[in-house]
Amino acid sequence: MVREAIKVLAAKGLVESRPKTGTRVRRPESWNLLDPDVLAWQQEGMPQPAFLRKLTEVRLIVEPAAAERAAQRARPAALAALDAAFGDMEAALARSPPDYEAFDQADIRFHRAILQACDNDVLEQMSAMVYSALLVSFHATSRLRGRARASLPRHRAILEAIRGHRPRRAGAAMRRLVQSTAREIEALPRKRARH
Repeated sequence: MVREAIKVLAAKGLVESRPKTGTRVRRPESWNLLDPDVLAWQQEGMPQPAFLRKLTEVRLIVEPAAAERAAQRARPAALAALDAAFGDMEAALARSPPDYEAFDQADIRFHRAILQACDNDVLEQMSAMVYSALLVSFHATSRLRGRARASLPRHRAILEAIRGHRPRRAGAAMRRLVQSTAREIEALPRKRARH
């Protein structure tokens, strides 16, 4: 049982096992940070701000371009998925008290629907890894007082730009959304999350 657990941890880059020296925890730079289990374990505790900043950098590289491409290629089914996800985000916040878990799940679906609207299988597979990582970020920021509600107009702007087939506007709206998340992440140590 222990031997199998060590093998699993080694496969994820967390530990290394060598004859005569035993098993040692590897430096975090060696960890497979996009492994679903590693992400889930990071989500268990408070995510480290440095990790969240790196996720935001990835988002700034990928998501504005994806929103532009989605505005060029989105088909009716993709637009329906975006509409449904946005509607679920609004509904989650309309509950009393707001359902932040449902909001996070709908937010993830919204962003994944954008990548699916790009009609690029490689990008879509990459998104599966990135968006499981983003759930960590969403959990850290959506519960900050007023943050989830303040993000709705930004999400709506993205949705409307994609629906209107306006690539530049979609990319700019996504950039504003991700930059606002970056500011929230920078302020995390100073703000108290709502439970």
